[in-house]
Amino acid sequence: MLGTRIILMGLTSDPAEKSAADSEAEVLCAANNQIPFFWLLLFKSVQMRYYKLPDDQESTLGPEAGTEYPVLIGSRQDVVDTLVQRAKQLAPFLSSEDKGVLNDWQAFFYQQSFPIIAMDTYELWSNMQEPALLSEQLSVQLKLLELIDSGDVAQGVEELKASGLWTDGGKISLAGFGW
Repeated sequence: MLGTRIILMGLTSDPAEKSAADSEAEVLCAANNQIPFFWLLLFKSVQMRYYKLPDDQESTLGPEAGTEYPVLIGSRQDVVDTLVQRAKQLAPFLSSEDKGVLNDWQAFFYQQSFPIIAMDTYELWSNMQEPALLSEQLSVQLKLLELIDSGDVAQGVEELKASGLWTDGGKISLAGFGW
């Protein structure tokens, strides 16, 4: 899995819209081999979409043509609102170092002007032994975060830590790099 990137992007329009042909995208930050915990703070499970590989996709190096991979995508306003809510709820459980990273992460997102934020998982998905498991993994992780949204913060934090999704310390493991 050397060099497997996950990319957080800013988009000028939603790829699902017909007018998206003129859409522009910019890499906001990247991560290697795993999705950083703070990236998941941006999204809810209803924001997971699936993109189908073209039927003419060469399949010698990865999953078969026509299969689907998950992408998390939401409006800038929705992802910022979700981040603000979750950051408030999680702050009491963070170390001072991790709180600093979270504050920097929030400031980074407040500065973004792209109307759409998306997390592309294609490289991670295509390099997995069982690519279909990525959708399941993301779904479980997002549902754990939604436990926190429902107000059961302490229980949600315990389950996040037990799942291995949340590990203390390390700016890159929490928020990726390049931002």
